[in-house]
Amino acid sequence: MDDLPRGLMAYLEALSSRPEDSRELRLRKATFSLISILITVAGVVWGIMYLALGFRLPAVFPFVYSLIVGSGFLFYIRTQQFKRFLYLQLTLILLLPVALQWSLGGFSNSGTVIVWSFLAPLGAILFLGTREAYPWIGAHATVALASTFSDGYWSSLVDTPASWIKLLFFSVNGGTVSFIVFATLVYFVHQLKQAHADAQNKSDELQAALTELHDTQALLIHAEKMASLGQLTAGIAHEIKNPLNFVNNFAKLSVELADELHEELDASTDKTVAEIRDDLGEIVADLKQNAAKINEHGRRADGIVKSMLEHARSTAGDRRATDLNALLDEYVNLAFHGMRAQQQGFRCDIERNYAETVGKLELVPQEIGRVFLNLLNNAFEAVREQAVKDNGDYLPTVRVSTRALDGVVEIRVGDNGPGIPPEIHDKIFEPFFTTKPTGSGTGLGLSLAYDIVTQGHGGRLRVESEPGTGATFIIELPA
Repeated sequence: MDDLPRGLMAYLEALSSRPEDSRELRLRKATFSLISILITVAGVVWGIMYLALGFRLPAVFPFVYSLIVGSGFLFYIRTQQFKRFLYLQLTLILLLPVALQWSLGGFSNSGTVIVWSFLAPLGAILFLGTREAYPWIGAHATVALASTFSDGYWSSLVDTPASWIKLLFFSVNGGTVSFIVFATLVYFVHQLKQAHADAQNKSDELQAALTELHDTQALLIHAEKMASLGQLTAGIAHEIKNPLNFVNNFAKLSVELADELHEELDASTDKTVAEIRDDLGEIVADLKQNAAKINEHGRRADGIVKSMLEHARSTAGDRRATDLNALLDEYVNLAFHGMRAQQQGFRCDIERNYAETVGKLELVPQEIGRVFLNLLNNAFEAVREQAVKDNGDYLPTVRVSTRALDGVVEIRVGDNGPGIPPEIHDKIFEPFFTTKPTGSGTGLGLSLAYDIVTQGHGGRLRVESEPGTGATFIIELPA
């Protein structure tokens, strides 16, 4: 049974609406069209009933109303001028009951036909809005009062209907209007519930899509971190090779000193400890010094490995007091050696200017390290590309500096590469925006760096650049 009204409303929506109409407007048009059709049918029924009861003059009004509304509806379907049809209908709904009441002899004799005019302000509320409905409810009150005060005049012009006819009019008019109002409100409540259910379904779909987007974003971020880790590997290999060489060399020297110590002991079996004490002391002192060097460079290698592991961590680390200059210099070396490992023959002058007043900052070292690595890799790549284009006297230069300002610490990473065009300054920190050729960059590096600095550490990240003069990225971290 529920398929019939749904099918009828779908048909009226298709008939009375335009393709570009919103869902709400299509519903309003279809509902008002249905109400107009129902009132038109009711008008024909009323006219036949009046004729059957011998009221010829009152029968003219509902028939004329049905004719006008039918013609107006056909005109509306043809032209899709909904506002004109709406105002025509509301005007007829307001005035026709007044004319019927007067023709039947006033409020009492007409069986309160005037209640039909209440459908005009109701329609204005539903289809125009509450503010636009105020004039219509005012008009309804005006014609109702006028009809009430002139009731005696109109009853004197026509014969008084029989009591049973009055009772019939009261019942039919009141019952029909109440039914139309109730049916209209029920339908709107049903549509509101349906719209709410649809909105909830859309919300669930959007939530699922958002969750999937967050998962995808996490995967992309992890992929970007792994890509930067891959770039870091070559630099780490070079950096860790130096302390390992020291460890190996001092370990070898320690073995030689141990052999020398054994030889000294074997050659001095006939001597007292006091006699060989000086010779043995020198060897032991050398062994102790070698052990200290092995320990020092072992800690250096261990620190590099820990830095690599921290850089590869997928979760954010804890804030701790960190020597900013040492952290930055470590990543300068790693990025430089990483570029040299990838590009044979790469050379670049690195200008370091670290302010000792910077000291230690409370930050997450592996996160800020990712920012440094990304900016340094971009700087080295920029000067490398410029060197390829310029085969003359161009000297690739990367400048790194720190300084303490009022309440902040400023870190600058600059280069003398080709620079960044002004029109894309505002875009380079957007996710997936990249100036690199397809397949050579994800466009997430600077976006992640921006989020780490601004959201993760409450700082600022900006760029200063002029085409042909290089680019300088400026990080400001709270001191």
